[in-house]
Amino acid sequence: MDLTVIETMPMGEIEEDRTDRYLPLSKLRGSLEKQFTMSEIGYRTGGPARYVTVEETGGRMGFITPMTHNFCESCNRLRLTCTGTL
Repeated sequence: MDLTVIETMPMGEIEEDRTDRYLPLSKLRGSLEKQFTMSEIGYRTGGPARYVTVEETGGRMGFITPMTHNFCESCNRLRLTCTGTL
């Protein structure tokens, strides 16, 4: 199984500002790289995650970074909120 982590997803105009409560995945990755060897790979799933191989486990880990590496212009997905808004 791949493990994929995501930063706070920008949702446009919502009732609260979440930008001050997210962890940039560059910090998470930096912490993980102190314990694990991560190698960039070209693996793609059609989504926005960028993957690495974790040498010690042989597994893959994906990073989705909509805040620090905005990819909205290339996103091919629709988002449906719990209230039915697209």
